[in-house]
Amino acid sequence: MTVQIAASNRPVLASDDPLGGDAAARAAAYSSYLAYFGTYEVQGQEVVHNIDGSLFPNWSGVKQVRPFTTEFDQLVLRTPPMSLAGGTTVINELAWKRDKS
Repeated sequence: MTVQIAASNRPVLASDDPLGGDAAARAAAYSSYLAYFGTYEVQGQEVVHNIDGSLFPNWSGVKQVRPFTTEFDQLVLRTPPMSLAGGTTVINELAWKRDKS
């Protein structure tokens, strides 16, 4: 499996070189994107992502557990609550709807 998540309205870099240009602009652009790949297994109402490699190096070689729900033709995955700086708690949610055509 592979996961790629990008924020909407990501900033555009002033350079065509992915490693060139302003370091702060690159950091802002790249911090709004996450990607990882590996295998998965379903355990009850959770899916376990066995991550082989990740844009975020701390996740390479680890497991990420995602609770999920299914209802009718929709699958919803959620991240566990994450505490961010400033006391904000975030839960990311991804939803897929089956095409019936």
